[in-house]
Amino acid sequence: MDVETVSLTLLNLPGEIQNKIVGELEPFELLLLRVTCRHFRNIIPPLKMSELLVAESSTTGIERDLYACCLYLRLRQALHFADNMKKKQKRKSAGGGYSRFCVQCGLAPPKGKPGYGRGTYITKDGVVSVVCLGCIRLKRPAPDATGKNTQYYIGCWAGTREGQEMLRQEQVQLQQERLRRETERVIARTTTQGAEGHVGF
Repeated sequence: MDVETVSLTLLNLPGEIQNKIVGELEPFELLLLRVTCRHFRNIIPPLKMSELLVAESSTTGIERDLYACCLYLRLRQALHFADNMKKKQKRKSAGGGYSRFCVQCGLAPPKGKPGYGRGTYITKDGVVSVVCLGCIRLKRPAPDATGKNTQYYIGCWAGTREGQEMLRQEQVQLQQERLRRETERVIARTTTQGAEGHVGF
């Protein structure tokens, strides 16, 4: 009598056994299983923020430098978050992670959720950017006449009244500097010619 060998996989197991296995998994393991196929994405509900905070503090979460984002409920690497979203009360295991969100989600938050509005400064790895008041893109801010950061990207700053005034002042200063150098050249030439004329007498 031939014995038929059946290859057993998690997908071949009865639903009750699958549910029992899923019920024993840690949040990070649930995330990994959920992305393996449509079947597990359907039977494993999206993780809650509390579960994502547990996952970010797991050994794998720490090794991969992962942080939970509250807006679209996902884990992302630390490089996707503003510096202030990883410090003080919002750092891992500090209790304030429930309001932490990454830059990408903060720029396009779900309706009714917090995010980054126009004119907001965002510091990532020590580099300051601004959500431009003009184009609403995240860019390096343009400096004003005093050197302070504006709430505009340089391309948009040039179109503002203050930006145009600053450009006009810079052009006036450049013209004055050109005129001063030209005057100095003329004086130097006149002085040299006058000195040469005295030598001839």
